[in-house]
Amino acid sequence: KYELNVGNNGNIALNGDGAGNPTDSAINFNPSGGDNFKSKRLAGRLVFKPVSDGGLAIGVASVLSHYSVTPSDPFLASNPSMPNLVFSDLAQLLLEGEVIYTDENFELLSEFYLFDDTVGGRSTTSGSANNSAFYAQLAYQVAPDLKPYIRVENLYVDGTDPFFQATVSSN
Repeated sequence: KYELNVGNNGNIALNGDGAGNPTDSAINFNPSGGDNFKSKRLAGRLVFKPVSDGGLAIGVASVLSHYSVTPSDPFLASNPSMPNLVFSDLAQLLLEGEVIYTDENFELLSEFYLFDDTVGGRSTTSGSANNSAFYAQLAYQVAPDLKPYIRVENLYVDGTDPFFQATVSSN
């Protein structure tokens, strides 16, 4: 199975406390107002199921997006502890892999993500390829109304990455 998507890129609305410290943020893809970038957000996904009615699925996906930051606090751009907090063009390449298996009683869900962020045409941003996330979950149906599970997850974010500074540091 395959999926292809085209859409608007994102704008990060970043709010501050008036002294240059971020307080909260939100990503807006502005479906009605258009896109701030000439290029569009592109996404694709491939999933392989060896048996049409079997429970195993193996997949890969990728998303190429561009983001800009709109700060409500003019002092956010000069915050010395987060020098890359405000940017006008960050390209983000997201790579994902997944392995899923389900049957009547057993469930295995797992996904792995890599984020590679580059600001304004620079070849690299310090630590930009060092962002990753994963989870794995096992579950078993022991009774009609009881399905215990165990889940392990991790998010590693390089603190110097501008995308994660703008979206995570304030939350």
